[in-house]
Amino acid sequence: MRRYRQLHQSGRILLLGMLRLNSAATALMAAILIASSCQCSLITDEQRILSALMSNYLPSTPPTMNRSKPIVVEVSFRLNQIIDLDERNQILTTNVFIEQKWNDTKLSWDSDAATKDTKLRISADKVWLPDTYVFNNADSRKSGFLRSVYVLLQPDGQVSWPVPDKLRTTCQVNIANFPFDYQKCRIRLGSWVHSRRQLVFLPRTMDGIDEMDYTDNSEWQLLSAKPFVRNRQLSFTGHLPKRLDKTGNQYVEPNRNYSDLVIELIIRRRSFFYVWNIILPCVMLSVLTLFTFRVPPDNCEKISMGLSVFLAFSMFMLLVAEQVPATSESVPLIGLYITVLMSMTTVSVIFSVCIVNLNHRGSKFRPPPRLLKRIFVDWLGRLLRVADSVEKAARQFEVV
Repeated sequence: MRRYRQLHQSGRILLLGMLRLNSAATALMAAILIASSCQCSLITDEQRILSALMSNYLPSTPPTMNRSKPIVVEVSFRLNQIIDLDERNQILTTNVFIEQKWNDTKLSWDSDAATKDTKLRISADKVWLPDTYVFNNADSRKSGFLRSVYVLLQPDGQVSWPVPDKLRTTCQVNIANFPFDYQKCRIRLGSWVHSRRQLVFLPRTMDGIDEMDYTDNSEWQLLSAKPFVRNRQLSFTGHLPKRLDKTGNQYVEPNRNYSDLVIELIIRRRSFFYVWNIILPCVMLSVLTLFTFRVPPDNCEKISMGLSVFLAFSMFMLLVAEQVPATSESVPLIGLYITVLMSMTTVSVIFSVCIVNLNHRGSKFRPPPRLLKRIFVDWLGRLLRVADSVEKAARQFEVV
């Protein structure tokens, strides 16, 4: 009997333990269900939309279902600053902000009242991007293709790709009117692979580019900046690529047309620095060249003064040569001006040498011919209003 009671008590304890274990498992399952429901409620609309869009999306495929029409990419170009124009290497450095927009039908979603203002910001390598290339790129550290990190998606399928960049592009510099010159520089963007039938670049507005955040350059003044579209034709002279027409037959495509977007910048040099530091000193030196003729003929400093002015002009000529590119196409205006002044200084030094030589020789020579006397004493003396002085000096030295 006693043994029976012990067995009965053990069974009751085992039954209570099983009931407690069952309730703990039930509570654990309930907690798991509650946590999962909470986790599902923490998923935002952006995550849900992005998961649905990226489930069957391939970045390598074009963003349109109709391949007969080209993909239109609208480009907004904002010029922030003209950093430098290297005239010797003919390279323009600018700080720009380029925004490209196109429609991707595969990245559109139905927006309700809660998600009508939803915009997705995702990594740029997850969607299709145009192969935008800067054709006149001069930066050896970059390939020329535009690169950025993020893109912005809208419910209607519009993709916005902002690219801030520092561009170094080639610019043909014309130094004929230096330092009062105007330069026309172009930044040419386009597709590297796709022809005009596949991809077209268009400016968002034809009136001009965005200059709202533009910072003035201390040397160059921006006069105008306008975009325009240029069609470029690429001809094949070697192996011609073959294509398939609608019937499946092969045909040879002799050339391709490409659509390029060109931003033309017209800038003017601020010439005050060169006027104050080069042109004005050259004018003053040219006045000194005239005053060398006022030095008495018996003074040898007359020649030294002319040579000093000549050396000063040579120094300014070297300063100009360091600023302009080494080209043989044209001679800068200020260089031509300094060359003329150096030529006049050279002639004045030669005349000074002749005058000093004649002065020291005195009356050892015979009187001059009548023709020379009439030219220098009569005509030039009257023209310069020194006829009386010349006659007096001629009688003094017995040359008349």
